[in-house]
Amino acid sequence: NWDERAKLNTFLSELEARLASEGDADVGDRSLSQWIEWARQRIRELDPLNAGASGMFVSLSKVTQWA
Repeated sequence: NWDERAKLNTFLSELEARLASEGDADVGDRSLSQWIEWARQRIRELDPLNAGASGMFVSLSKVTQWA
């Protein structure tokens, strides 16, 4: 998730730059800026340290099967 999150942040930064130069537009039922904010929230959920270092280990402690 950490690497995926970093790649998605880079991609979204590029989208935000294009939004700034091209302007907002409606895409389906939301504006492009709303879609970008939606994506930012999903990316935050991928951050394994979102709940801090102890939160990450709490999540790990709940794992019952290791591949």
